[in-house]
Amino acid sequence: MFVTLKDRVNLLQTNAVNSYRVQTAYFFENWASLASTTFYVLTMLLFIKIIYSNVNSFAGYTENEMFFFILFGQLNFYTDWIWNTNNILSMIDSVRSGELDLILSKPLPSLFFVTFRDISLVNRVKDGIPNLLLIALIINWRDIHTSLGLVLIGLIIFICGQLSWHCFRFLFALPVFFIGQSSQIFQISGTLGATNDIPLEGFTGSLRTVFISIIPALIAAQMSVSVILGKSDPIQSLIISVLVTTIFLILKQVGWIIALKNYSSASS
Repeated sequence: MFVTLKDRVNLLQTNAVNSYRVQTAYFFENWASLASTTFYVLTMLLFIKIIYSNVNSFAGYTENEMFFFILFGQLNFYTDWIWNTNNILSMIDSVRSGELDLILSKPLPSLFFVTFRDISLVNRVKDGIPNLLLIALIINWRDIHTSLGLVLIGLIIFICGQLSWHCFRFLFALPVFFIGQSSQIFQISGTLGATNDIPLEGFTGSLRTVFISIIPALIAAQMSVSVILGKSDPIQSLIISVLVTTIFLILKQVGWIIALKNYSSASS
């Protein structure tokens, strides 16, 4: 089946509209989500203030640079929340419930559909904008030394980090095709990447290599910020992030094909 770029854009638009209808159905749940994320951000900012009342720098970051790092960390969190985790959990549920049969029978790109089925844009923007603005107001932007070139490379690395992290977690969901459940296995992937509050420079040697190439948890926020602030070589970091992302995109595609073959065999 030949699928054009226009078809994929239309599918994204349809998924976004459906997700909006679901998200706006529960008023109190939506505002409780904002309260929860705001409390987390306030707690994190207070923690940084306490840390830097005793030290001048942490992993080579000043207090102001750490606020900038937290800003990118939150941007990474909200972006991931928009399109990644919920879609993978929905894919697991669709396999267990048999709904995937219906998806596969329709004339649409199945992998693309399950990847972008739930675009939680409205709620995530509602939750994210106030918190991101709060952090941005605390940052002394005159002391953030960077350039347009570094920012652009950093944003490309950020996108690569989002994609590679998605593929990594997606692979942990695929056992559902073989054993009938993978929710807890999928949760393990999130635990493995619980490094959001530590800058790239806090990792050294083999540990940094593992969390970039094998468990790509340091690319989206940590590596992009390090490049933007001029702490890491931009070209080398860009090459590494693109290479890692390409490998994980291939692994995701191959894993999906193998999983569908097993799913078809079990269903026949």
